[in-house]
Amino acid sequence: IEETKSDVTGSLPRVLVRTFHLRQVKDVEGSSIYFHYSKLPLMENFPDFSQEHSILNPDHSVLNCDIDQSLIVDPNSGVEGYYSITHSEPIILSKINFLNGQIDLNTSIREDINEFPKLDDIQIYVNNNKLLNWDFNYEYFNSESADPDHEFAMITTHVVDKRLKLTEIEKSNGTLSDPPYIFEYIEENPLPRKNSMAKDDWGFYNGKENTSLIPSGL
Repeated sequence: IEETKSDVTGSLPRVLVRTFHLRQVKDVEGSSIYFHYSKLPLMENFPDFSQEHSILNPDHSVLNCDIDQSLIVDPNSGVEGYYSITHSEPIILSKINFLNGQIDLNTSIREDINEFPKLDDIQIYVNNNKLLNWDFNYEYFNSESADPDHEFAMITTHVVDKRLKLTEIEKSNGTLSDPPYIFEYIEENPLPRKNSMAKDDWGFYNGKENTSLIPSGL
């Protein structure tokens, strides 16, 4: 069982069961396939950010700005920021054993998520001889736009700017290699940094240099 703990500003942590992992498959003749996993060190995901703007009615009751469509608010005044972080100890598939053979899944740490692995290659063995090898090659999408300073801009590591990009898959049998499968991407408009406020009302990137997640006119 894989569990996660969610920490939200102003709230108590919540522990949730995230995933159940399959250990064994047995056929009607009694042969089994076994799945082996590796447990990774404790890690935290990139924070999710949100903001809230509330004002007082004349009767001093709280009115949230995203409810009353007639309000015109200053997005930089009276805004409270929140963030949530999920902590987990991920469990990843590392090996599959079957009759007279096994499949190894080898990984290394990726640069766009803290301490989380990417799949480097899959090696298939039959009777202790390597039958096939699949190699996965990567680069990174890099954010080129810089946002104005805001309360969530304190995260400045490379995790903010990078997103993993699969570029090639190569198949070989130890001596001969097939031509690689090559992936190409449309990169005319780079994505923003992960903590960018360049979002519209629905959370989609809009290319604007916002300094708040709260619209200036509602």
